Amino acid sequence: MPVIVREVDDQKALELALIENLQREDLNAIDRAEAYARYCREFDVKPEELAIRLDEDRTTVVNYLRLLELPAAVKDLVAAGKLSMGHARSILGVADSAERVALARSTVDNGLSVRALEEVLRRRRETGRQGSDAAHSSPTSATKSRDVSAHVVELEGRFQQALGTKVKIRPGRGKGRGKIVIEYYSIDDFDRIMDRMGVSGD
Repeated sequence: MPVIVREVDDQKALELALIENLQREDLNAIDRAEAYARYCREFDVKPEELAIRLDEDRTTVVNYLRLLELPAAVKDLVAAGKLSMGHARSILGVADSAERVALARSTVDNGLSVRALEEVLRRRRETGRQGSDAAHSSPTSATKSRDVSAHVVELEGRFQQALGTKVKIRPGRGKGRGKIVIEYYSIDDFDRIMDRMGVSGD
């Protein structure tokens, strides 16, 4: 069996090991992203230079590295193959960490395609813009802005984890009053939330 023996220093050996690891077919997206990040860290290179060294497209390398910005719960779903690279890139467009987790779980629970997920996000953006326009046109909008405490934010996160969707707690004017807003993005999503809450649709 022909072999090639190379005499290399420790740094070169690590580089070769990382490259060999990146060429594995069974490497999931998060493992690949972490390998890219380690390469950049160990050899003090930028993603652009890494792409050249690996003969890969710069955009591809950057997109993988961005996956590491996701919350741990979302990265676990990507690593397990429950969310694709396309799903993950769409979820990265959401700024709030708790919303990313809720959206990821809702996507998995409802078996949403990347296109369906993008449509959900598009509708959310449009709803947000409409709400913003309405607020600017209202003379009392300034008095209705939410002064959300850390405790309320924490509770919203718990609701979102429990229900797998975006939840907002909106305190009312009276002491101890307010409302809980639970979002759903399809009929199936609505049914799933009802099931989690133990509510019968019959």
